[in-house]
Amino acid sequence: MQVAAYIRVSTDKQADKGYSLPEQEERIRAYCKSKGWELSKIYSDAGFTGSNMDRPALQELMREISAYDIVLVNKLDRLSRSQKDTLHLIQDIFAPAGASFVSMQESFDTTTPIGIAMVGILSAFAQLERSQIKERMKMGKEGRKKKGLWHGGVNIPTGYDYKDGILLPNDEAEQVRIIYEMFLEGISIRDITRYLQSHFTTRYTSWNYVGTVRRILSNPVYIGMVGDYKGQHEPLIDLETFDRVQVLLDERKQGGKVSTGKHLMTGFIYCGYCGSRVRSCCSVTKAKRYGYYRCGRADTGQLSKLDHKCELKPKNENEIDEIIKNEILKVKFEDVEISDSAATVLPDNSEEIKKIDQQINRLIDLYAICGDNVEELAKKLKDLKAKKTALEKISAKPKRATKKHIMESLRIAQDTFDSGSIEDKRMIIDSLISRVDLYNDTVKITWKFS
Repeated sequence: MQVAAYIRVSTDKQADKGYSLPEQEERIRAYCKSKGWELSKIYSDAGFTGSNMDRPALQELMREISAYDIVLVNKLDRLSRSQKDTLHLIQDIFAPAGASFVSMQESFDTTTPIGIAMVGILSAFAQLERSQIKERMKMGKEGRKKKGLWHGGVNIPTGYDYKDGILLPNDEAEQVRIIYEMFLEGISIRDITRYLQSHFTTRYTSWNYVGTVRRILSNPVYIGMVGDYKGQHEPLIDLETFDRVQVLLDERKQGGKVSTGKHLMTGFIYCGYCGSRVRSCCSVTKAKRYGYYRCGRADTGQLSKLDHKCELKPKNENEIDEIIKNEILKVKFEDVEISDSAATVLPDNSEEIKKIDQQINRLIDLYAICGDNVEELAKKLKDLKAKKTALEKISAKPKRATKKHIMESLRIAQDTFDSGSIEDKRMIIDSLISRVDLYNDTVKITWKFS
């Protein structure tokens, strides 16, 4: 009798339960000696699960099975934890080659009908145990999510390290922020991927696939979520940015053109109900583009699990812009009252200018690595430079908005508001308006003067 033995262990912990490879081998040798069998070879798989047959030693045994009369294991689940795989091995691999199967612990062999029946029964129990393990793992993951803890595993999100059950931001977090910034600048996912390939490396993933960037853009872990629950880790992206990205992703998925142009009231307008920034969105049909303002907290999906849905309904962008323009043009010079003590401090645009410089540098880099989309990149570069120039003009003004400056802005508005560029109009708005609060039935303007 030529005997082939198969032993397996999936984890180091199994050694503590009597499943170590040396212990299995010792028992098999003693069993063969007691039966008077010749143990020809021991096939050993260390660190492989029994839930599938993708195991080197098992595959080798299957190739060499015709050389043996018996396949011997310590216990049925050492061969496989799957009923389907177990019966396939015994009936379709071992039996046609003339090899019987013997499991020591269960005391049966397949040379008898009852042995065949017992294999089916015991394999079913092995699969039941496997199913119970999977269910416990699933429950454990869900429990960790409820506590705000990452579920572990090999797929650690880019930008984080996993230590003691918590995700901790690492030096790759800046790459995640750059991805979000570039996407909101209107740069395609493909071009973002090219930029990352030429500038960065990462420990846990690679930038070889556009799908990697797309998953990062839609993964709520970056706003501090674990599944449907608030996580204990530090977010890398703020809610407003994440929300804007989801809208743009949806627009691209639905075939709508992403709006990358300037919007008159971006940065000035807020939701009157919850205080969140209102953003500019668009829908595109074959005939027309429809722009509208929408509260940043009004979406369904991931954000609805953090905040209630806002009362503000989407408002037509052109109609709101027209209302604000008319209110500006209605202001009379004699109505303006402002004291030096109450003068408004004009915004410091140095950080915004610095960000634009970074965006310009990234676009210049893309010029070098992208053989296509050059015209689109050139247009974005031109727009960024125009925006930077406008901000620099604002920064060059005195730091306090006196009555003289207010009056000058009103004069320019009266003369050129309709014919001016978006950047010129935004400069006028910035000098006159502190903020605009949008309600369903009204628009409230807070002026920089009384």
